[in-house]
Amino acid sequence: MINWLVPASIGAVLIGLYNLLLEGSGKSIGSDRNVKIVYMMMVMICAGIYAAVVLTYYKMSNPKSITKAINNIKGGYWKVLLPGLLCVSYMLANLIALSEGGGIVMGVINLNIFVTLIGGALVYGDKINAKIIGSLIGAFALISFATYESSLLKQK
Repeated sequence: MINWLVPASIGAVLIGLYNLLLEGSGKSIGSDRNVKIVYMMMVMICAGIYAAVVLTYYKMSNPKSITKAINNIKGGYWKVLLPGLLCVSYMLANLIALSEGGGIVMGVINLNIFVTLIGGALVYGDKINAKIIGSLIGAFALISFATYESSLLKQK
């Protein structure tokens, strides 16, 4: 069995639940984007507290993992800072899009697979082939059609 399949499946369910909660919360907040930004920052604070608890647990139960992580990022703090900044920016955009566009927005957001696959091939040497690229083009066409149909339904 593919060793990443179970955590990837769990991650897909969890991010789906997270996005569903964001959509509902964003809609209940109303249309004021400033309020949505404040709400998302509150969510990020909760995530930071949870992360601090997890790091404290690892510091007590497996301090070598903390040391190893710190040693791996020395001289490259951007490896932590940049993803952190991107995470907050992504979550803000995600909240606004979901609360204003509904669940179909995830089709567009999940086009991030292009960035991940092509960037992975160019930056990290991940392997892709013509079948993968063809599948991506097909997915893009289907997502575009679904997004168009959703916009037609909202106009009715």
